[in-house]
Amino acid sequence: MTAPLPRVVRRLRPAVRVAVRRTVACAIAVVAFVASPPALAAVPAAEPIDDARKTVGIFDGNVWDEASLATYAQTLATRPFKFTEPLPATFAGLDYDSYRMIRFNPVRTIWRPEGLPMQMEVYHRGYLYPEDVKLYLVEPSDDVALPGQIVRELPFDRTFYEYRGKASGLPHDPEYPAAAGYAGFNVIGHLPSSEYMQEVFSFIGSSYFRGLSDRQIYGSSCRALAIDIGLNKDEEFPAFRAFWIEKPSEKAKSLTVHGLADSPAVIGLFTFEITPGKVTSAVVDARLHFRHLPTKVGLAPISSMWMWGQGQPAPENDPRPEVHDTDGLLVHADSAWMWRPITRQAFPSVSRINATRIQGFGLMQRQRDPKAYNDDEARYVDRPSIWIEPLAGWTPGGVELMEFPTKFEGMDNIAAWFNPHGFFPAGSADPMRPIALRYRVSFLSDTPPGHTLAKATKFDIDRSATEKAKNAEGGEFPQPPVRVTLEFEGDDLAGYAEDDLDARVEAIRARVSDISVERIGASQSSADDAKPPKRDDASTGKATDETNEKSAGEAAGKASAGSRSTVPSRVRVRFTAQPETPYNYELRATLFGTSRPAAASDDSADGSSDEADGERSEKAAADAGVTRLLTETWSYLCPPQP
Repeated sequence: MTAPLPRVVRRLRPAVRVAVRRTVACAIAVVAFVASPPALAAVPAAEPIDDARKTVGIFDGNVWDEASLATYAQTLATRPFKFTEPLPATFAGLDYDSYRMIRFNPVRTIWRPEGLPMQMEVYHRGYLYPEDVKLYLVEPSDDVALPGQIVRELPFDRTFYEYRGKASGLPHDPEYPAAAGYAGFNVIGHLPSSEYMQEVFSFIGSSYFRGLSDRQIYGSSCRALAIDIGLNKDEEFPAFRAFWIEKPSEKAKSLTVHGLADSPAVIGLFTFEITPGKVTSAVVDARLHFRHLPTKVGLAPISSMWMWGQGQPAPENDPRPEVHDTDGLLVHADSAWMWRPITRQAFPSVSRINATRIQGFGLMQRQRDPKAYNDDEARYVDRPSIWIEPLAGWTPGGVELMEFPTKFEGMDNIAAWFNPHGFFPAGSADPMRPIALRYRVSFLSDTPPGHTLAKATKFDIDRSATEKAKNAEGGEFPQPPVRVTLEFEGDDLAGYAEDDLDARVEAIRARVSDISVERIGASQSSADDAKPPKRDDASTGKATDETNEKSAGEAAGKASAGSRSTVPSRVRVRFTAQPETPYNYELRATLFGTSRPAAASDDSADGSSDEADGERSEKAAADAGVTRLLTETWSYLCPPQP
């Protein structure tokens, strides 16, 4: 297995993660919602992927025809898969330090002489990048006999690169001609906070791609597709074999890229409409031609890293409170929002959130306080959140989250993807009937649009208890109890006093008790200060949907609007969880609020009241006793005691 790279290595890490993921795939223990695998069709002997170069419209010198590309992808899907030829030993044996000495010469940046708003640089084959990726530029024709756009293959050009240091002898190596080629490319564009052009998007390593929004650095990565991910078998990694990049106009805001991905199971044609900016995004149109029926399909997969953070403290010898590219999975499905904080499980695990209608999901970097990381070099605070927004062609299914242990922050140990139901309507693969879908991927520094509920911003798991409690049968529970402290923050919380708030806590493979709710972070009236936090000690039984649930009007009238002078926008929830298993267990918490009758306003001296006050009073009366959801659902898969 490839030796881990140091923490400062960021540009090459996706491919390192690919190697690591392939190594650990066989060891992954799936703990939830994995279907029995059907038998796979045999893969016969292979043929070249590019043996149909006479196909018009997509190869060198032809008039560009996007429909021909779709036809070509369909044709390839009917032919056997061919594995990439191994790199010559000299280039495959490059280590990180040697490979990084192959530098692209910025003077040779494609479309730079024309000053176009988006430009290209190309990556050299070698090291962890064996694929010989073909690059084609689609440019306006200057031949009146060939109107429209012309396809021009970008041949390998050694003058694109400077071979320095350990790499200086490579162009003279006898194996150099056989290894010459491209591994991918990156897009150079404009971001609002910089007067200079910079890298905004990158394609390198299997089907990995990444984007950068304003003031971000690379962190989590996307992939075009995942096959047989999260199973107790080797994962299949589709890889881009060729790209067609449409030359942008002088005033272009977006760049169109067509990528052809290939693997034993599938040929995928992906069109990216890349738009850099304050929030860089790409609209992705995918056409998937399956050669055979895989065990599992993962749509819009995201890879990331989590070492420690909230819920799991840092090692004693590391001064950084949190180390991660992502701190949670956010899911918007069936009009509900769920936040699943990431953790490092003691063993590889896969969990699932089912969705009849998936509206969005992503691995988010929610913590944006630099003090939480104490690391000016790695700049985890500037890593992007990746948000997937389905647009067309998505069926019911579930978002799956994979978490597995790692001892090094240069390796990905977190992945999320959407696994669809009914993806193959005929019950089998048919390469002549492609499956089409569309989605938008955005690289965010803030909350996804539309998420207005209060958010779980902080939590802590107190594992200081060491004694195991007795169960009803007189024996001991498998683990000591833990005390959970959770904070929600949001504008909607400002309209409710403590007696207005109801925390509903549920557990799977655990019991919850001793639930309390309190406002934090602002001054309160003396009457409210004198009251202890609302607490529910009535039950120590297993939590259900009815845990701590009250009818909407049960507490109506307990407090008037005049009894709460300043209500903060932060609320703390505490509860005790008693695990009933020696393994991990799930905890969920949501906050509801009940509106109260408004206090009657004083009449003016002549006995009349203001018309606006009257309208507000009528609205308050109509809302009195109404209970509404105030927060996203916090859902945590708590690992066992170490």
